[in-house]
Amino acid sequence: AQKFALWRRFNNRPWAGYLLQEHLVGSDVDWLEQMIDLGEIAPDEARILRLLTLKGPRPAVDVRTGGPIGRIKSDLIAPGLTMIGAEAGARHNDRVHRYLDNLSRLGLIWFSREQLEDMQLYQVLEAQPDVVEALQKARRGTTVRRSIHLTPFGHDFCEICLPLETEEIEALSSREARPVR
Repeated sequence: AQKFALWRRFNNRPWAGYLLQEHLVGSDVDWLEQMIDLGEIAPDEARILRLLTLKGPRPAVDVRTGGPIGRIKSDLIAPGLTMIGAEAGARHNDRVHRYLDNLSRLGLIWFSREQLEDMQLYQVLEAQPDVVEALQKARRGTTVRRSIHLTPFGHDFCEICLPLETEEIEALSSREARPVR
């Protein structure tokens, strides 16, 4: 009964219904309890998940005040600056922080305090206008390098339910006007 209710719930999303049908064979109840209502994922959020699936963890930086006093106390000027929206092809770049918060709330991504090994990713990010502007605002500002990753559950979700083809995500765009929480 639980499987049928899930199937009926996702039946109006053909790609999700097919993938669920394939996965539910031999599936356990724990996975069903963690299931995410795909209606909670905006098309731009799907684009972000696709980026993280295909290219791996992405860099993020916080801009803080610096200088001699910065060693004792620093203030956060601009948190979580990233190029994820542009890299993913998000249609609403002004909503990227809300999208990331929602994906984190759903347990699909996590914000790591660790930096990535590829320093070129940070060099490109730190040359972006919003990062440069925040550094100027902070005067002797400094960046704190961080990263954004898929969680293990996020990997499973993307493998099972996420369309990786652009056309499939574009088909979701009819829900694009949905308000973001």
